[in-house]
Amino acid sequence: MTEMKIKWGNRILCLTIVLMLGIQFLMMFMGIYDTMTIVMGSQLFVLLVPLIGSKICGVKLRETFRIRSIRPVSLVFIFLIAFCSFPIISLLNVLSMFFVENEVAGVAMDMYPHGLFLSMLVMAAMPAVGEEVLMRGVIYRSYQRKSPIFALFASAVIFGLIHMNFNQMPYAIFLGIIMVLLVEATDS
Repeated sequence: MTEMKIKWGNRILCLTIVLMLGIQFLMMFMGIYDTMTIVMGSQLFVLLVPLIGSKICGVKLRETFRIRSIRPVSLVFIFLIAFCSFPIISLLNVLSMFFVENEVAGVAMDMYPHGLFLSMLVMAAMPAVGEEVLMRGVIYRSYQRKSPIFALFASAVIFGLIHMNFNQMPYAIFLGIIMVLLVEATDS
C-alpha cells in the first residue's frame, strides 16, 4: 500500500489526541506539574504516533510525508510567505484576545526558567515537526483521496482544533491552509 486510507488517518489522529491528553492527565495524577515536562511528553506522542501508525499501515513514509530535499528558491518562497502571513496571524491573534486570554504567553513564561534552547525546542521545534507529520503527512494526505479541497479545509480546521485553545484556533486554521499550499507548491 502506498496511500493511507481516510479511516487510518482518522484512527491515527484519534489515537494521537487520546494519548496526548492521556499523558498530560497521567503526569498530573502522578504529581508532575512542570509545564516543560507535560508539553514535552505530549509533543512526543504527536510525533511518534503518526510515524508508528503510518508504518503499521504499510505506507511508504518518504512518499506519504513528501520527504524531499528543498530547493533554495523554495526556501526563499517559504520565507516570503511567512513574512507576508505574519500581519494576518497577528491580527487574528489580537481579535481572538477580545474573547479569550492568550494561553501561549502563560505557557511560555512557565518554560523560560528551563533556558532559551530547551524552551524553543519544546515550544517551537517539536510541535512544528510533530504537527506537520500528523496534519500535513497523515491527515491531509489521507483526506486527499476524497477531495483536495476537502483535505485542505478539513486538515486546517482540525489543525486549529487540536491546539485546544480559542486564542490559537483562528490563526492555526489560517496557518493550516498556508502550510497545505506550501506543501503543494514545494512538493515537500
